Amino acid sequence: MASSVTPASVQLLHTVTEQLGKWADHNDPILLTQILLLGSVTMFEGVGTPSVMGIQTTPTTITIRWEGASSDTITWGVMDDASIRFAHYIARRVLSIAPQQDRTGLPETLFHHLQTRLSYYLSALEVTERRLTALMAADIKRTFDGGVEPVFLFVLLGCLPLDQLNALFLYVQQFLPEELTVSTVTGKPLNIANLFQPAADVRFMVEKVNMYLDLYMSPQMPIIREITQSKTRAYFEKLMLNPAVRDGLIQNLQGILDYQISPRKQLYTLLIRILKKGAPL
Repeated sequence: MASSVTPASVQLLHTVTEQLGKWADHNDPILLTQILLLGSVTMFEGVGTPSVMGIQTTPTTITIRWEGASSDTITWGVMDDASIRFAHYIARRVLSIAPQQDRTGLPETLFHHLQTRLSYYLSALEVTERRLTALMAADIKRTFDGGVEPVFLFVLLGCLPLDQLNALFLYVQQFLPEELTVSTVTGKPLNIANLFQPAADVRFMVEKVNMYLDLYMSPQMPIIREITQSKTRAYFEKLMLNPAVRDGLIQNLQGILDYQISPRKQLYTLLIRILKKGAPL
């Protein structure tokens, strides 16, 4: 799904890494707290961070635009009301900390939960790295034997050329009921025939992949889930007979290892190491 538009998830990861470098120069505990909070968002709900619709930065601020049109703006190195509100929002939504009545300061268990969340991300990356490495040395279509995790499938689909991804959706669509509808991130119902029409916009493609994964893993619609899983496997079995496509997919998988998984592992390992030394504030 190559595009000249940088996804918000990549922008966020780059910003966190950049600010961590600045913290290393100045050792500002408030900046570090903000970095840790943002770091916990960088794999929230998956590597594509579907809840993050956009990122805007200035030399002194960062603004995160969430799904549903809400947004947060924090000033680097400043623990003002906006930063505290942001901390409580992340605590509730990302870290699953129960809302607190006193919101004049940071949640008491914030840093413990941050370490737990980042450790989970690191573990998931290590599992994905092992699977990708094994996959590149084996038969890609066999990865669907016994099922596949959503995060791993998201990575695999993201490595397909755009035309092949569109072709997969069209192939699966023909086996699904014409009246089937799904919900977009805004809650708007969308007919499956419209969802799986070819598209070139990378942001819409990411949304399509996420909705496709909902069908692939749906516990509420077991028949739809079975159709989606079996036809996805059939598609990959046929696709991998083409050496050029298979080689291109492997090259993209190596790129994921080099430019996504490895930098994320380094970032989370460093943040966890910092947290183990004690809370910044």
